[in-house]
Order: sequence, then C-alpha cells, then structure tokens
Amino acid sequence: MNSEKEYSMISSIFVNKKASSKLWAVVKVVLIFYIAVALFKTLMDGKLDVGAVFGNIIMPLVILAAAFQGSKAGGGYETIGLTLRFFKEKLQVVYGEKDYHDGNGVRVKVYEILYSDIQQMEYSMSLICIRLAGKYRLKEYQDETLADTGMCLTDQELQHELYIYPERDKAEAIVTDLSEFSGQNVNYRK
Repeated sequence: MNSEKEYSMISSIFVNKKASSKLWAVVKVVLIFYIAVALFKTLMDGKLDVGAVFGNIIMPLVILAAAFQGSKAGGGYETIGLTLRFFKEKLQVVYGEKDYHDGNGVRVKVYEILYSDIQQMEYSMSLICIRLAGKYRLKEYQDETLADTGMCLTDQELQHELYIYPERDKAEAIVTDLSEFSGQNVNYRK
C-alpha cells in the first residue's frame, strides 16, 4: 500500500541512558569485598550481633544499589531517522533503527494511527513538536527490511500520547497535511 504523502527527516527521540557495565563490575567487587570483611570482623569478635551484621552489610547494599540506580537514571534525546507517511485513513510514523537501552536491542518502531482514533492534536511552535493523543498501534521490527514482511517483534495497541519532533523547515507542511488528512483541527501552542 503506497502512501499519498511522505516526509523523511532526522528527528530526535528520548532514550534511556545506558548503564555502565564497568561501573556495575566495580560495584560488585567492592560489595563482595566489603561483605567479606564485615562477616570476617563479626566472626572474629566472637559474638553475633544482628544489629552489627545488618549495619555492616545491609546498609552498604542499599547505598550501592541506590548509586547504581542513580547512574542509570535519566537519559536524553538522541537523533534518529523519522519517516511520516500519510495514507487515506491513517498516519504511519516510522522511527529508524535505534537501541533504546531497555534490554530489547536495536529495533525499528512503527506507529500506525487511524485518523478517526485521534482525540487531540497539538503543535508547539517553540518546541517544534506535534502531540497526538489517542489510540494507536505500535509494531517493532528488528530492522527496516522486516517492516514490509510483517515479521514484527511486538504488535500492541496503545491508548497514549505520541510526540513527533519534525525538522523545522518541514513542520508547518506536516501540520497542514495532518489537519487535511485527518479532517481535524490542530491546536497551536507557542
């Protein structure tokens, strides 16, 4: 099925920060060493004090776990290839190959949104961002060549918001086409 209109561009998408495997290895070594020393010290004292064991072992575990989680926290926007395809009944948003650092590896994300399922459309002129609220289908593929075969990794229907960051010089034309193809008004925000 050929699209009636198509835009290809470089966009940005939010990606979780990759946890450092070197950091995790250092944390494990320090943790094992600290627990071994704490247990040895407790055994050498000749008395089993539950409070001391918890204080010497559990507290560092909590601190190190928090430090590791803190190192994973956050993330940021990364560039990605984006293709928008306007069909008669739906919009297809295709994000190129990307590792989202969520353990699922590199994949292509394809969002399909029926115009009739869009509840709200907004365009932020200052952020150059289109927000679509409503129901859509997300399909994930291992690479772009598999998108045409139907062999997808995941296929799920979602009720959520989708944010699209088009290139500045294409944004107005995309918003105009979105309004024309969907038959709905796009709310403009500064």
